[in-house]
Amino acid sequence: MNEVSNNQESEVRTILSKLSSDDERFEWVKKNIMDIQEEADKLPEWDADFAWITNGEIYWLAKDFVSSIKDTKHTLGIVKADLQHEEWPVRIVTSLIEYLISNNIDLENNDLNYPQNNWLDDYRELDPDPTEI
Repeated sequence: MNEVSNNQESEVRTILSKLSSDDERFEWVKKNIMDIQEEADKLPEWDADFAWITNGEIYWLAKDFVSSIKDTKHTLGIVKADLQHEEWPVRIVTSLIEYLISNNIDLENNDLNYPQNNWLDDYRELDPDPTEI
């Protein structure tokens, strides 16, 4: 992971730690992923590295959120309520969060390479980002 990724991860964790409940943290994650999409939409499509939300952006946001959860059972309930959200960025980050929680993925000893990267690619096949079609 590069220095920029470390700084972004640290910044996200700091923000999430200041919010008082899992509900607030989840609302922040949904807003943040939509902000990332909005920024990506401003870029030209030929700039493929930045014109769409990347697997890394989705994964690190989901990982930081899951790491901040205080009440797993409650949080899984609020996450599952948004699995069919109308906005694709919220659906994919919510679905990954649900996957990470439900499968007890070891976030400290895991990286984007496996199994989340395959999971994200599979998700994109089943529910493609409408901006990429």
